[in-house]
Amino acid sequence: MGDYCPIEIELSRKVIKSERSCNNRYSYINSGKEDGVIRNLEFSTSSGNTLLNITSENKFKVIDPSIKETNYLKDEGSFNSKQPILASTLRKDGKLCGIILENGECIAIDVDTKRVIRRFERVEEQLTSISFSDNKSKIIFGGSTGKLSVLEVSTGGLIFAIPAHGDIIKCIIPLSIEVGKFIDDEFSKHDINELSYFITCSYDSKINIWRLSTADNVTKGQSENNNKFQLNIIRTYSHSFPVECIGVSNDVTLVSCGGDSIKIWNLENPNLSYVKEISNFGRTITSISLNNNFFVVGCLDHNLYLYESNTFEFVRSFNFNRGVIRVAISQCSTYIVAGLEDGSWVIRKRNQLQNEGIIDEDLAEIKKSYRTGTSRYFKRGREVTIETIDTEVNVNKKPQTKLDKMLRSYSYKKALELTLNMNWSHFISLIELLSSRGAIHLVAREDDFNKIVSILKYISKNLGKCTPSQFILISELIEHILHENNLISILDSCQTENGNVFEISEYIKRISQKITLEVKQHAILKQLRSAVDIIIQSCKKNLT
Repeated sequence: MGDYCPIEIELSRKVIKSERSCNNRYSYINSGKEDGVIRNLEFSTSSGNTLLNITSENKFKVIDPSIKETNYLKDEGSFNSKQPILASTLRKDGKLCGIILENGECIAIDVDTKRVIRRFERVEEQLTSISFSDNKSKIIFGGSTGKLSVLEVSTGGLIFAIPAHGDIIKCIIPLSIEVGKFIDDEFSKHDINELSYFITCSYDSKINIWRLSTADNVTKGQSENNNKFQLNIIRTYSHSFPVECIGVSNDVTLVSCGGDSIKIWNLENPNLSYVKEISNFGRTITSISLNNNFFVVGCLDHNLYLYESNTFEFVRSFNFNRGVIRVAISQCSTYIVAGLEDGSWVIRKRNQLQNEGIIDEDLAEIKKSYRTGTSRYFKRGREVTIETIDTEVNVNKKPQTKLDKMLRSYSYKKALELTLNMNWSHFISLIELLSSRGAIHLVAREDDFNKIVSILKYISKNLGKCTPSQFILISELIEHILHENNLISILDSCQTENGNVFEISEYIKRISQKITLEVKQHAILKQLRSAVDIIIQSCKKNLT
């Protein structure tokens, strides 16, 4: 099941395997879990080594992505905050990290020592986004009411704060001065001594490019606090949806994510219309990260998508058991990291194959990893022609089983009933597929008491075969059974069948006993434990 999401199926059942896909395979190398929600993931470089900076709800730490043990580097320390962290950002040189705390305090910490070196003047509203300017001398905050605040890094003092958007500001990124000057028509009209550009996006669907400057004669956009600074909008784009995140690639390509679509803009083009739109996402896009070769997109549909920065063509996707809320890709494109909704993160490393070194064994291994599809599926483009560098691999047609036909016709309940008579691997694979499609609630919505009993009976008998990751899937299924069905009313309607009521309670108790042993070893099972406790209490009330 994995990453395969077919768009079209050809009768010839052929896979078009492009050279680009061969050379961009990413394998799992490391993972971990934080105590709270992951706020930010960023790669940096120190002494030629690639490091991963992880900001969670109450901690900032730096790890080596190639080391599986998540030991902290250098002083083996981390920055622990008593106040919940709302957002963070790294300065361009990777030496400072700016952090927004829930109590309204903003600080800058030294990445090497993890010590606070600057506390910034507090602003009046709740802050939601943060970024350093391209020249590293200013720090910019975005607020929940759309107000933009600019502060001096050297002193921590507020330069000015102005209304910038009509809704919450979700993301701020710096823009290079060279590109800013190129697109800034007013630049030559002012005698500017200090200059920086940055981009903001908001839930008001607007993307603004700003010029922060000092001028000898300032007549427009003056600050009340310091009249030598001015802040002007030099360009505005409309995404048509609330914008969640933005990024710049190759200094001239702006990528914006809003709702379930991506829009790509050419900053060198004075035309304010986008040049390309990608909208084949199942749910809301939450995060984006770019370099000059690729950009990765995280989505709540449990997938991470990899695209080329130059052609915007789809390369591959990675599926997870939770929605992806943060992503990052290293500048060398060697590492990709995904932060999930449950606080866990997963790192993959690029395993590049050289063109001359592809032999029959390598081709056979590649053949195993791909399913039947079309060139349009792999390249995600229209009017795509097969090139001479592409390798065509013939794949035998897989016999369609009864379970396959049910899934293709979206008969999820019938498929679940069928797997109850099959082995555990078929059952858990089906639950994993339904979870990735967001369809577990459809099979859990059942008014028939006997069918609920049969599901719980099957789980209780096979729970010993569960791995820790599979316990999370079972947790999701049981929670949906609890919430999608009025379990108490179903039990009340079956009071005349006391044997059945006693039977469902016994099955749940077996599940509970097994989980009690596993919870002591795996912290990720606490969520399942609480869900089972609620069901047991409901059963006990109806048994008394």
